[in-house]
Amino acid sequence: MADTKTLLIAQLLIVSMMAFCMTGLFGFVKLGRTAEWLHEWA
Repeated sequence: MADTKTLLIAQLLIVSMMAFCMTGLFGFVKLGRTAEWLHEWA
């Protein structure tokens, strides 16, 4: 089993990646596949 510090850092990275992907996904649903969507997400 990994130590607590490693688990916390891994969990923080996972949560950050999930939030980044979900904002892109919901923005895509709202705006569609347009240059505006890419500009808002990036």
